[in-house]
Parts: sequence; C-alpha cells; structure tokens
Amino acid sequence: MNALPYKSALSPGHLALATIGNQYYGVPYLSDLSVLWYNKALFKQAHINNPPTTFAAIAKDAKLITALSTPSKPVYGLSFAGDCQGCLGFVMLPDIWASGQHLIEGPLGHQTANILHNQPLKALLSLYAQIWASKEAPADSQTQNGPTWGQDFGKGNIGMLPGDYGFFNTYLKEGLPASSFADVPLPSENGGHGSTFDGGDDFVIPAGAKNPSGAWEVAQWFLSKAVQLQYAPNGESPVRSDIVTPSYVKAYPYDAVALDTLPYGSVEYTLAYDQVFNEPASPWLKMFDEAVYSDNVSQALVIGQSGIQATLNSVTS
Repeated sequence: MNALPYKSALSPGHLALATIGNQYYGVPYLSDLSVLWYNKALFKQAHINNPPTTFAAIAKDAKLITALSTPSKPVYGLSFAGDCQGCLGFVMLPDIWASGQHLIEGPLGHQTANILHNQPLKALLSLYAQIWASKEAPADSQTQNGPTWGQDFGKGNIGMLPGDYGFFNTYLKEGLPASSFADVPLPSENGGHGSTFDGGDDFVIPAGAKNPSGAWEVAQWFLSKAVQLQYAPNGESPVRSDIVTPSYVKAYPYDAVALDTLPYGSVEYTLAYDQVFNEPASPWLKMFDEAVYSDNVSQALVIGQSGIQATLNSVTS
C-alpha cells in the first residue's frame, strides 16, 4: 500500500475500514456515494438561487417548493425512504459527520453511543420531523422501504431527495431532462463542506490465499485509472480523487460532485454497524420513527442512546 504512487489520492474513509492500528488489511476499489439531489426547475420557480448548504436552508427551501403545489399537481419539498433503515443511514449520517460528530465513539469492542447530547443529530431529526409534520414530503415517504427509492424524484414534482449518486440513471429513464436536476454534497448543520457515505467495496486478500501476489496484481488493476474511469457511467464511483480532471467533470458532472466530498466521506467505524443501523428492528430506525412520525425528538434520543449502547455492548472484538 505504502508503495502505491497514488496512495494519497485513495478514499480515506474506505481505507480506514481496511485499517487496524497502522496495518492495512485491504484496499478500496469501488465507491457508492450519497449526495443531495435537487430539482433545478422547481428551485427556479420557487425563486431559490442556490442549493442548500445548511439544515435551516433545507427547511426553508422545502417550504417554498411545497408552496408551488396546485390541486392538479402536488409538489413536495423533500422525499425520503422513511421505512428503509439502511437508506436513512446512507443519507443522514453524512449530515452528522459533516457537522463534526459521529454516533459511535471509542475503540472497537469498547464503544459508546453518542446520541443523547449530539446536537447535529438532534437538529437533523428535528428537520425531518418538521418536514413530515408540515406535509412537505409525500405521504408514501413513510412506507418507502427501498426497492423504488428515488423514482418519485424522476417525476419532476420533488424538490430535494437525499440519495445515491447512481440515481441519475433512474431520473433520465423517467424522462426528467438532464438540465433540470443536479446534485450537491449532503450538507452540515451550519454550513462548510458536506460529506458522503463511503459505501462500496474494499478488496481484501484472505490469509492463506494460494496466490497473494496474483491477487495483489488484480487489486492494482482495479485501481488503475483505465478501470476506475469505467465506474461513473454505471452509477458507481472511483476511489481515487486524482481521477477528477476538467474532462472528467465535463463528462460526469454528477459524479464529480460526489467525488469532491471523498476527502470528507466517512463511516461509523464499528463491528456493530449492521445491528445498529441495517436490521429491520434496529435502534437507529426506532429512533427515527419516534422522532419523525411521533414528533418526539427528545424521547427519540433517549431511545437511541439506550438502544444503540445496548447493541454495542453485545458486540465485542
């Protein structure tokens, strides 16, 4: 790893997932990044000059866009996958990371939940609760569990959708003109650079592999610029920030936005990620449901603190 001439350009979040102490156990080779999509046409109609860079701006923009509704054509400020715990983690956690906080802290096997006094988390849950209570999101956001996530944005009556970079293919298939939508980094609470979820894959050579040198050749082939350049048209992203040149930005503007956040992307670095965030009855989803659909953010934080901590206690290194 240290001998790779482009090591400094590799996604730090993906690399961290393959690192314990000072030892690398894998290499990143494919990104699946989250962004905030927005409908440029609706923003123009609502006289909004720029996409949001703060939670307060999202709230303001969602209200202005929803006000464009007519009896024959409802318009909504924001859409989200409200019954898809993994989807919610993919697009909400980066807002918190960009604000300088994580939900899980400490070394593996001895971790603590940072929920109860996590100001960006409280502000983010309050934002979603406000948008839901004000009917600035479609009613079926509550039951959206993932398979058709993002398709409603392609119909042209959704102002914003936190989602996957690869959704652009869906929007184009739905007939949404490419000139009418764009993406920006998922914003922090009070501005500054945004963040992204470092989804995707790392390439790992198992202990006992019969041909580790051959496997390392394959890993380096995946990381070559020629191969990395093949990801963007298919809705996936490179893991090398040095891939972003003026010609790349022109050819793949949506992915260029996602890759701009690569230095700030992250994950929740824990052995308990699946249990905390992805399981159907995860404490993360219970916290979201209580905050947004029951409009009780304070109680939601209590539920999240106890539930996530209990889950972390059950997982050891």
